[in-house]
Amino acid sequence: MTRLLAGAVVMALVAVGLTVGGWWPHRFLETAGREPVAIVLGRSRIAVPRGARVGVQVDRVIRDIAWTGSAWDVRVLPDRVPARPEDVVPYMEGMLVAELMRHADVRVVPLTPGVARLDRRTDTWLGGDAEGRFRFALDPSEIPYRTSRRVGEDMMSIVDTHGFNTLAAPAMHARPFVAIACMDLAASADAALYLASHGINVYGPPDRFGFRLLGYRERRPRAAMILGSAPVRGDGRGGAIIGGQPVEISVRETVIAQYTNRPEAWQYSDAPWRYFSELVERFALDLHVVRVYADAGEIDRVIAEARGRGAKVVAVRVGKSTSMDQAVRDAAVLSAWLSESPSHRAVLFHSALYEPGFQLFKQFPRQTTFGDLDPVIRRGVGL
Repeated sequence: MTRLLAGAVVMALVAVGLTVGGWWPHRFLETAGREPVAIVLGRSRIAVPRGARVGVQVDRVIRDIAWTGSAWDVRVLPDRVPARPEDVVPYMEGMLVAELMRHADVRVVPLTPGVARLDRRTDTWLGGDAEGRFRFALDPSEIPYRTSRRVGEDMMSIVDTHGFNTLAAPAMHARPFVAIACMDLAASADAALYLASHGINVYGPPDRFGFRLLGYRERRPRAAMILGSAPVRGDGRGGAIIGGQPVEISVRETVIAQYTNRPEAWQYSDAPWRYFSELVERFALDLHVVRVYADAGEIDRVIAEARGRGAKVVAVRVGKSTSMDQAVRDAAVLSAWLSESPSHRAVLFHSALYEPGFQLFKQFPRQTTFGDLDPVIRRGVGL
C-alpha cells in the first residue's frame, strides 16, 4: 500500500512537470522511488595491450624460496626478468602472469625491493609508499624471510615482496600498466587503492580483503581498475582481458555464501561471506544472503543449502587449504550443479589462483563471475 501511494505521488509530480514544462520532477525521479532491482557483477575489466609492462610481486611469480630444489628456488635472482611463460612460478599468481604472457606477450617487471620500518609504539612493521610514508602494515611472517635484511636499526629491505603492502613504493617507481600481487590483508587492499588512485591498474587474485574496496570508484572516480579473483583470457587481437565476465543477480533472489571461522590455511573460505555482507550494507540492498559454514573441500554443503532453498546463486571459493584435492573436489561439485541449469550462477572468490577454479571460469563463462569491487546496481521505480 505504501509503495502504491509513493508511486501515485511520483506520477502526480511527473504530470505537474509536464504541464509546466518543469525539469524538477524529472530530476526528482532520478533519486526518488528508484530502488535497486538487480546487481551486475563482473563487468569490470582491465584490457591489457600487447607488450604492456606488468609489475609483479617476487614471491610466487619470480621465485619461491620455500620450493627448494626447483627451477624457481632461491638460486633465481629476485630481479630476474622472465623471458617466457615457463620462467615464472607455475602456480597461483605466477600461473596467471604466465597466461598474460601467452595471450599478450607482456613484459614482466619484478617489483622489488620493498622497504619497511618498525613502528615501536605498536611493534608493527609498516611498508612504505613512494612519498616516504610508512603506513601499510605487514604480516609478521613477511619479516623473518631469510632474504629480508636490515638496512638500519628500525628499517628492513624486503626482497621477496608479497602483497601490495610490500611493493607500493617500487610499483610507483616502475609505473607498470598493471600491478599483480596478493590482496589477503587489509593493508594490502589499502595499498592496492593507493596504486589505483595514482593511475596503476591493480589485479589481486588472492582477494580475501577486497571487500574493503567495494564501491571505491564512487569515492574516487578517476582511479584505475582494481580487480580481485577475476579470470584472464585473450581478446582475439593479440591482447588480454582480465575480468569482463558479467553475471546479473536479482535482489529478489537468495544468495548462498560460503563462510568459515577457522584460522590460517582455512581462513580464505570466508571471502564470499565477507564480500556479500559488505555489498548488502554498502549499497543498502534488500538481498537475502544465507551464510553456510563450509571449509575447502566442502562446497557440497553450500550446494545442499541452495537446493533446499531453491536458490540459483552461490558465492564460494574453489581453492585448497591443505591439499589440491580439496579444490578438485569442490570444482567437480560446483561444475555438476552449474551444468544442471543455465540459471545456476556462481560468484567465485580466491579461486582464479588455482587451476580447478580457473577452469570453471572458462567452462561456464555465462554462469561464473568474480567479486566485482565496482558493481553495477540496476535501479527501477519502486511501484
